Amino acid sequence: MRILLVSSSLPHLEVRHASARLVHYLLERLAERHEVTVVARYAPGEARLAEELRARHPRSTFVAS
Repeated sequence: MRILLVSSSLPHLEVRHASARLVHYLLERLAERHEVTVVARYAPGEARLAEELRARHPRSTFVAS
């Protein structure tokens, strides 16, 4: 299944928002069985974190806005 996951913050454990952590765990589980496209806003200082997510979830796409 193809899933579009939209988040107002980068879904990474190093982001200090509780919602970002929740979305991170959701992404981890969904990506195990589905093709997930993520549209997430992230700050320039979080670009390294976005690259880490791209490496772990090669079927996913992260977009800076």
